[in-house]
Amino acid sequence: MRDFIEFVTKKIVERRDDVHVREIESDEGVRFEVHVHPEDIGRLIGRNGRTIKALRVLVNTAAVKQGVNATLEVVEQGNAGTSTTAEGADAAHTEEHTA
Repeated sequence: MRDFIEFVTKKIVERRDDVHVREIESDEGVRFEVHVHPEDIGRLIGRNGRTIKALRVLVNTAAVKQGVNATLEVVEQGNAGTSTTAEGADAAHTEEHTA
């Protein structure tokens, strides 16, 4: 699933070399952190969060088929541990979505 997320993300952003996907496993499931260049955050999130929501739907669908719980976070390159995602018009709102 990590490779799929990286593939799709690289098709969306301009700075493909700055895309890195980190997979973190825990008892609660798998968390994917997508690290992108700061200038690509808006492009990945999309207008009103539509692009990231669509990517999360794909990740959650794949996770359900594999019988796991998955979350997806967008992280600005160089700010490990700080997630930036969008719901509605608030591009600086931080949240996680679970399958």
